[in-house]
Amino acid sequence: MESAISLDDVRRAFAARDPALADLIAAAARGGDARPTGPVRDGALTWWDLVRELRSRGFAKKPAAEQAAWRRERLAALEAPDAEVPLPDRWRLHATILELWTDDGPFARSQLLRLIATVPLRYGPWRALKQIFKEAEARQDFEVYGALAARLDNEFAQHRVTGDVSRKTLGYLVRRAWRTLRRLAETLPAAYADAAVEVLCRYTDDTNWSRTWIANHLFYHGTGEYGRRRFRFRKRPSTLLKYRAASDLWRRTPRPLFALLERAQADQARRFAIDALKTDFRATLREVEPSWVARLIGVRSPVVDVFVVWLLDNVPRFERGALRGLGLHQAVLSLLDSSAEQARASAAAYARTHARDLPLAELLRLADHADDAVRGMAHDLLGDRDPRDEVGLDGWGRLLGTDHAHDLAAKALRKHFTARELTPAWFRDRLLSSNRAVVDFAAELLPKVHNDKQLGAAFYRDLLDAADIGRRAVEFALNALQRFPAAELEIEFVRRALLHPHAGRRMRTFVNEGRVKAVDLGAGYLKALADEGTFAEDTWIAALRKSGRPWARDLEFDHDLAGFALDL
Repeated sequence: MESAISLDDVRRAFAARDPALADLIAAAARGGDARPTGPVRDGALTWWDLVRELRSRGFAKKPAAEQAAWRRERLAALEAPDAEVPLPDRWRLHATILELWTDDGPFARSQLLRLIATVPLRYGPWRALKQIFKEAEARQDFEVYGALAARLDNEFAQHRVTGDVSRKTLGYLVRRAWRTLRRLAETLPAAYADAAVEVLCRYTDDTNWSRTWIANHLFYHGTGEYGRRRFRFRKRPSTLLKYRAASDLWRRTPRPLFALLERAQADQARRFAIDALKTDFRATLREVEPSWVARLIGVRSPVVDVFVVWLLDNVPRFERGALRGLGLHQAVLSLLDSSAEQARASAAAYARTHARDLPLAELLRLADHADDAVRGMAHDLLGDRDPRDEVGLDGWGRLLGTDHAHDLAAKALRKHFTARELTPAWFRDRLLSSNRAVVDFAAELLPKVHNDKQLGAAFYRDLLDAADIGRRAVEFALNALQRFPAAELEIEFVRRALLHPHAGRRMRTFVNEGRVKAVDLGAGYLKALADEGTFAEDTWIAALRKSGRPWARDLEFDHDLAGFALDL
């Protein structure tokens, strides 16, 4: 069990500029608070007494000023060097978090923003976050303020509060954050959209949007369908633009929307940016740079991918034949793996005409793609290549084991390859495949390419002896061996096969039918099969266990096989 992360661990990570600092702080905040190991004097102030009082109904009824004064007094006593029961490490994390805030260098800023998104809202970290919230608001540091506002709004939107911060406190803070944005729109309108973007870009796809306060105001403030604590939609609007707050301020410049589209972590925020750009800045979109489109594709969002297709269809300079020259060829091809069906279809249509030179390895991968349009494109492009020289036996062999290209590969192998390429060794590899369709294909085609005389019984004996043979291949090999004279079976092989978990029962019929004589198996071998003690001590059995055959490694005495041996 891993030891808990201590405050000293956190401080060392900060001093070393450890990129995992934010994760360490979050992990330390999630840890438990160990109680003192020694006895505690009656009446001594402890942190659990503090928590109990903070959560009591009586404390909640006190005036806010009295609550704040009481908290400050008790915390100061617990933080004092001579405190009888010092605060646990988690409660002292606030100092490190505040250092990140006051440092404000690139490392500290990036760690602080990550921390805001991930740290549990528990006593200790919360003490710092609450102070940072107020100071960021006063400084109009909307990067940090926006991250905090979105985190608090996301927590407020949950059905249950999971940290140490009450829903009442969260409600107050998200209302305060929205009030700050609203006043900014009135007093400094040029900064409103940028500040709103700093909030919107921090929401994630798991946000419970219907219960948010800040986000719902940004999107639906104009509906007026909200009370003091939450929105109450008679019917949720189908548009993110019609009722947005300060709509005129969003129309001033597309720059904040461009930034939001690249930085947003949630498709809801991306959809808002896309709708606003297409509605208010359509002419501007006709002049966007190819590098920006490539960055959008790198976002890997279905909403953004569909928007990229819209750009490719509506911006004249993005005519499909020009994309390679604009540096967008590979970016557009990456849409073949988009999670948006429309984007995949568009990329597949592009590839049919402008990417017929796709590398074989990529084409083979796409031939087994789950999407019909992508898969169909890959199959057609493979069909246009020379099956022997450009795809080759290895290529078709790879496709033979796929879900969506097996039939294509099977047809090509039957039609374009002969016994010279489809060697017994090639068939052996296919028969030992873990893929049922591959085994069945090889079992069906092998007799048509190589007859029993060419292969000999040794081929099937060796196949049955293979370490990774499956049940279907065992049946195929045993059926083939029935066509050979008994002399070609080899008695040593029969002895092993009788013990094989998949071949044993069928091999017994060989003996019962007289194809293999019991006397040839040897009295010592039959005695080992019939008697458990002899079986345990038999040197031949011991050697078989050590032969490297997986099925024989843990070979155990078989009472059914013992009965068979006794009946002979």
